[in-house]
Amino acid sequence: MSRERLRLELDRLRADGVLDEEQCRRVNERLAGALFPVADRVGTLTAIIATFGALLVGTGILFIVAGNWDDIPKWWKLGLIVGTFMTMHHFGFTLAERPGNFPRVGRALTAAGVLSYGAVIALVAQIYGLESRYPWALLAWGALNVPIALLTRNGWIATIVLSLLGIWANVHTIVWIGDLPGERWGLEWLVVPSVWLVIGVVFKLVHVLVLRTRFHELEQPSRLLATPLVILWIYALSFRHVAESLPRLDSHGWTPYVPFAIGAALALVLCAVAWIRGVARHECVDAVLLLLGGAAFVVAARMLPGAFFPLSNVALLIVLVVLIARGVQHGVASYVNWGVLGFALALFSKYFEFFHEKLPGGAFFGPGIVLIAGALALEKARKKLLARARETGATS
Repeated sequence: MSRERLRLELDRLRADGVLDEEQCRRVNERLAGALFPVADRVGTLTAIIATFGALLVGTGILFIVAGNWDDIPKWWKLGLIVGTFMTMHHFGFTLAERPGNFPRVGRALTAAGVLSYGAVIALVAQIYGLESRYPWALLAWGALNVPIALLTRNGWIATIVLSLLGIWANVHTIVWIGDLPGERWGLEWLVVPSVWLVIGVVFKLVHVLVLRTRFHELEQPSRLLATPLVILWIYALSFRHVAESLPRLDSHGWTPYVPFAIGAALALVLCAVAWIRGVARHECVDAVLLLLGGAAFVVAARMLPGAFFPLSNVALLIVLVVLIARGVQHGVASYVNWGVLGFALALFSKYFEFFHEKLPGGAFFGPGIVLIAGALALEKARKKLLARARETGATS
């Protein structure tokens, strides 16, 4: 609904005698504020400036320590580093919570503190000569900041923490693959996307679990991170070179799929908790279906390598269609937007995969025509789907 449509309907209600002039004014103010909120660009700019300033201060302290590394005693190094980190969190909490007169600046300082924790871990490891082949520092960076995300209930901070944990899972898997014996060419292209899937499903279930709780502000970042990960899973598997690498990986047996199995087990536990709580059970059904789809592709990669390529492309189409349908059905506009974006990405990449070598003279002309035509069709369909999604969300 536009502002003009709102005013028109209120004028009709006033003409019909349902509302008087004062009532129309009050209703217009209330609905206009709820339906068409004014973007707080100044507040966003303030948060960005404060975050950048806090990061500059932290970086300055780190450079002082690094520049005088041999002259500063070990305990002074630790004191400067940890003191800077704790100061950021102290003033972040003071400004945002108690007394809370500058919430945006406070949240920005807290976010900078979360980001700077990685530098704290790195410098402490350097001071004590700690080394590890596996990225345990990334896990500590993300896991130890989970309480900060829960305490602040801030979407931006939650996005940072969830991203750190997701990056750790991917990097850990890649290092683990590198330690496997035998030929590993192309193994990452098969295993890492399955990790994207389980991370996306776990984030999706985090979104479900925080609904109707005092942490409900965290549901938006977890859902927004989950959707692209699920799309990337099947999109990455849909390329021909992935299917061509499968026969070379037969010697590894089922071992490469251990990360998928661990992630799927965690997701099923979260799904069981969400189902028992009875919150958004359709999301739990979607999560289980995605895990079953991931398991089916694990089996197909091992047992049906010849059919993997066509199956993955059909599955890509199904995932995008179902995602858009879910967005329309449950009034989630982001599902529609991600689904349409996925279609555009698949259309463009599949053109080059299937037709680029056959039509070398049209390497740029062809994609241009395809993209323009596809953009027109997708934009028209997107507007209709978003309108239906908003109607569903307004009535649900």
